[in-house]
Amino acid sequence: MFATEQTGPLDAAIAQMLPINAVPLEGTFSPLAGAGRRLLVARDGIYVEAANDALYVRLRLVALHTPYGELTEGVALRGAPMPRAFARTLMERSLASHPCEMAALIVADAGEPAGYRLIEPEGQGHVGQVTYADHGYDDAMLVIDAHSHGPFPSIFSHTDNASDRSRGGPHLSVVFGHCGERASTTVAIRACVGNYLIPLDETHFSELFA
Repeated sequence: MFATEQTGPLDAAIAQMLPINAVPLEGTFSPLAGAGRRLLVARDGIYVEAANDALYVRLRLVALHTPYGELTEGVALRGAPMPRAFARTLMERSLASHPCEMAALIVADAGEPAGYRLIEPEGQGHVGQVTYADHGYDDAMLVIDAHSHGPFPSIFSHTDNASDRSRGGPHLSVVFGHCGERASTTVAIRACVGNYLIPLDETHFSELFA
């Protein structure tokens, strides 16, 4: 961690909540072993690293050149891959709900044979809005928070941003758009760590399923 000569109570609280570490140039980088989050200064920029009981993410926030060590991006589950049937179910629910919106969650659950549980919460889906009961699971076990936008594009709205930032994270947020037909349906994916909302490509996402 970077040292400071004078640290006030606010500085100490921020450093504890989100510490900053330099990636070693000659030593070995050690990822977070348990739950937490921190910023990492690496050769090619600043990364956010976060983990909970279900998910680990390490993604670049800012590109810049520094003299510190190299780092790569990564998104990994703490357990086994999720069943690919869950991904298909999210798509099918988006299509079936059109033109209304739908919501679904995937949480890690050691009590389930696959190690995960797909939750379709009670709620009301409308054209342009969905509301649902957000309870019945441990937030630290949340992997995916998914919803659809019916006939509208798969673009995260201001409401989506506020919802994703209300969780400590990390978790993945997924939105399906243009859900009238399977061929027209698009998807947007991002990793959420507190205030950081980081676009994620489909390759990182698909690798989480088997």
